[in-house]
Amino acid sequence: MLSNLESQSSNSATLNLDQPELLAPVSTQASISEYRRFKRSRLTWLAYLLIGLYSYLLNSFGPLMPFLRDELKLSATEVSLHFSGFALGMIGAGLLGPVLTNRWGRKPIALVGGTGMVLATIPLIFGHAAILTIGSAFFTGLLGTLLFVTLPAVLAEEHGEGRVIALTEANVSGSLFATIVPVAIGIASGFGSWGWRGAIGMAGLVLLVLVGWLSKTHLPAPPSRLETTGSKLYALKPSPLPKGKSRLPARYWLCWGVIVLAVSLEFSMISWSSPFLETVRGFSKGEAASAVSLFLIAMLAGRMAGSRLLSRWSARYLIPVEMVLTLVGFGIFWLSSLPFLSLSGLVICGLGVANLYPLSLDLALSASKNQFDKASAAASLASGVAIFTAPVVLGFLADHFALTTAYSVVLLFWLIMVVLLGVVYRRLKIV
Repeated sequence: MLSNLESQSSNSATLNLDQPELLAPVSTQASISEYRRFKRSRLTWLAYLLIGLYSYLLNSFGPLMPFLRDELKLSATEVSLHFSGFALGMIGAGLLGPVLTNRWGRKPIALVGGTGMVLATIPLIFGHAAILTIGSAFFTGLLGTLLFVTLPAVLAEEHGEGRVIALTEANVSGSLFATIVPVAIGIASGFGSWGWRGAIGMAGLVLLVLVGWLSKTHLPAPPSRLETTGSKLYALKPSPLPKGKSRLPARYWLCWGVIVLAVSLEFSMISWSSPFLETVRGFSKGEAASAVSLFLIAMLAGRMAGSRLLSRWSARYLIPVEMVLTLVGFGIFWLSSLPFLSLSGLVICGLGVANLYPLSLDLALSASKNQFDKASAAASLASGVAIFTAPVVLGFLADHFALTTAYSVVLLFWLIMVVLLGVVYRRLKIV
């Protein structure tokens, strides 16, 4: 599951894609050597835990929705508005994040975001009307993402050249907590009608403790000059930051598009693989719902493996491998009529999709001219746009065509992402 977009539309025409004076190839071996020196500080572990709790609350809406639907007698539209509300909150945080951070600084915004996310869960737990729970989803997304967008920037500056490992491990934490949440809600539901509320409330209390820890922790300040970013893919020569409002370079927006497509691939599979298996492949509702867990577990395993592989391989090789795994897995899942092969394809696709987001996020941060706060906020906006639109586009097509035909949009996302990555690799002179 990260810009200052205020001037994107008005300024995009003036951005220059070719900035050779800022680009210099970096040695793959040097990057790998830096990865092997990667050290996790207390701040690193705190960021991992905060990202995990954010992911837990983000992913809680799916498994708790059957309880809310029965208790509040929600329509299908009202159910979908909870997810749309969270995504709109993410988009809002992506727009507001850089403005607020520039004005008040990282720590105040992170503390307000974390505390606000906890408070935003209260209407979800105690609300007895759809407008309250939908509002809770929106403010959980908005305030939680204000916390979340500061964390990749902090990790990027904390770890320099090793940031791709930090970002990948942070996403391992997110995947782990996302996998835990349906189990936690399922177990808690056995303790009566208030059970699932306990699973949300306890997460909120833990998040509040972590926010207290964060308040006593020093956060690195944004750099005043553009230094060598130390990306594992390429390096930027030192150059002063422009005075006044600096714009994210056009090459960043190419990477931003890659993030949108990476998240679109992920959430198209999470949102629609269960209905696909049920209506097209003949799985029961329970079997189809359980199959989604295989995808999430595969993503967790893929991110854990990715964090290890990055200590041995350059990420420039890992991205194409992930793209091939995604295509092969989706092809088997989409085209096979045998249940075993469909599930195998879902697992392979999960392994492939797993690291597309953290790797594309690192690409974007590397291309941002060290404007990590803006870049991280824009990436959260990209995630919100993808989560809000991709499942809806697939659902719209499913309403007008067969679901099998509609699912071909996932292949379209993949093809566009390949094209964008080709342009990014060429523009950033990845060697």
